[in-house]
Amino acid sequence: MRYAPGRAVGSIVYWGPGLGGKTTNLRHLRACVDQRRRGRLVVLDPRFDPDHRLEFMPLDLGVVGGLHIRLNLYTVPGRLTSALVRRRLLRTADGVVFVADSAGDRIEATAVSWLELSDELSALGREPGPFPTVMQYNKRDLPGAVPLEQMEEELNPLGLHSHPAIALNGVGVADTFRAVARQIAHGLALDIPAAKAFPAR
Repeated sequence: MRYAPGRAVGSIVYWGPGLGGKTTNLRHLRACVDQRRRGRLVVLDPRFDPDHRLEFMPLDLGVVGGLHIRLNLYTVPGRLTSALVRRRLLRTADGVVFVADSAGDRIEATAVSWLELSDELSALGREPGPFPTVMQYNKRDLPGAVPLEQMEEELNPLGLHSHPAIALNGVGVADTFRAVARQIAHGLALDIPAAKAFPAR
């Protein structure tokens, strides 16, 4: 978190395998939030391959505990060769949303991505849990989606806060954001009242 007189700016990184729904999360958040509280969704590394995409969007939470709070949201590129970019974003992050792909043929890629995130956090002296981390099990509407119980067992032995989601329809997107924002606020001893700008889905 970066501070200036009366202001604080933090960042949340949306991490997960390529095409798992990270960008869809940000697009839905932007669509449902009050336009006075949102910035543009910016593609920082535009290429034809979606696995290379890196998006950024600022959200203004208003004055909380005497501080004007802004959170910058980033999606990491999913391609394995983009590890350096992911590492740089994680280094300055105040919280992480791990977007897991529930498709049966993507469970291995999801597990690899989660292992990478865990390793990178450990290298920074952080651990999921004490460091604000929320699991999102996306694409729950897919036929043959991996059962939630199996995803919890394989990806979430730490018992982190988790949400099922269908990001394409907005289901679970705002709830996921609220969860990680609350964890960040708890670490700052602030009271963020569930980011009221976001309607429940």
